[in-house]
Amino acid sequence: MRIIIEDAPEDLALEIAALIGRHASHESVTLNADWTVPRAEMLLRDLPTTAGRLIREAVLGDGWAAAERLRGADGSGSLRGRSGAITKAITRGTVAGRWPDGMPSPVQAQYDPDVPSYQRTVGYRMADDLVTVFRAAMDRIDRKV
Repeated sequence: MRIIIEDAPEDLALEIAALIGRHASHESVTLNADWTVPRAEMLLRDLPTTAGRLIREAVLGDGWAAAERLRGADGSGSLRGRSGAITKAITRGTVAGRWPDGMPSPVQAQYDPDVPSYQRTVGYRMADDLVTVFRAAMDRIDRKV
């Protein structure tokens, strides 16, 4: 049997998947590992300020967060740990059952291709489809604050 649930609230879909899993021991229940607005909102709320700012800058930059904006006015701020904090928050969300295993990071570091040695991040890229999802999540958060 195949059951497809579309456009249902995230919490309802998780409850239905858990119910099916309890009653059909031989069936496998999988959830897609795509970012949705509720998932993105939960991630943003679970991030430290600096990591959240990285995602916000990527959204505000239509998919690009330039390193110089993240490093501060004098350009000396470190970007260390920001993407790691996102990875840890994604892992916490998986363990807590907020989303399935295998959720990708919404941002990826970009490096200067002309520098073959030590790579300093020049910015972070976010896929176009994720910009829309995370923008909606930011709007929800900003309305509730």
